Amino acid sequence: MQSLSDFLSKLLHWHFDYKTLGKLLVHGSGPNFPYKKSSKWTSDHLPFAMQMSVIYVAVIFSIRRAMRRRPAFSLRLPLAVWNLFLALISILMAYKFVKEFLTFHFTNGMMHGMCYSGDFMKGANGYFVFVFVASKLFEMIDTLFIVLRKRPLIFLHWFHHIVTFVYVMWAYPQNPSGNRYGFVFNAIAHSVMYSYYFLRTVDFPLPKWASKSVTLLQITQFIASLFFYPLLAVLVYIYELKTCDFKWDVFWWGVVMNVAYLILFLQYYRNAYSHPRNLSTRLYDSLDGLPKRPREQPKVSIPVKGKQD
Repeated sequence: MQSLSDFLSKLLHWHFDYKTLGKLLVHGSGPNFPYKKSSKWTSDHLPFAMQMSVIYVAVIFSIRRAMRRRPAFSLRLPLAVWNLFLALISILMAYKFVKEFLTFHFTNGMMHGMCYSGDFMKGANGYFVFVFVASKLFEMIDTLFIVLRKRPLIFLHWFHHIVTFVYVMWAYPQNPSGNRYGFVFNAIAHSVMYSYYFLRTVDFPLPKWASKSVTLLQITQFIASLFFYPLLAVLVYIYELKTCDFKWDVFWWGVVMNVAYLILFLQYYRNAYSHPRNLSTRLYDSLDGLPKRPREQPKVSIPVKGKQD
């Protein structure tokens, strides 16, 4: 285990082994997926994840500032392609994860499924787990579309991207059994979310409750995670299951992360759907292809101070 000084030293030096990443993503599929190699790559690139998060925040806010006096880009076609790509990848990951999840639990029982990782990180399923981890880096591109199209950029959006990316890069090499639950829930939610994005981009008619349902699905994801993670921790503590693939540090950080997300999404849901005037701040209106909603004009000619774009 590397010391804090070694980690800080790596944090000050840029290292991104894109060649190994490319080989793992392009040639790693199949029953012989090299988990040890992917685990080492992920562990070695935790400093990169933190560096990339800082760069990501600096870039998106710099672009947002630069776009203040410029017309918004349409980017309708590339956005549609991007959303479709992520939707298909997410659907495929969700299918693989759910299939493994059900097979493992029905074969070995609920207790065994919660306690042991089994082959979740290995073979063909292990390949898609690594794709899931790598996708958190590429999903940051979502924000470029938002700022270039001058859509609302809310704290929840970019905070969620950087925290999730750093967390999965850190938790993946440790292979805790809880990864199975978190990855399954997230893949299902993202398959619906990016499908919704794509359909909105191509102007496919959707019911009014669709956007609200996507938000509720995200909230359900965090509630489910906060149910299963503590349940697993209680079982480990009470029955002293020392052989479980359980890591207390991964557990506590996972709980903190999911609690933070749950609070932010509940706050967002209240602001976006309980108050009609906040339509322009809806998270799921930022990555669709529809024109920006016009603001309601004031009835009296009194300037409104402090209102931001």
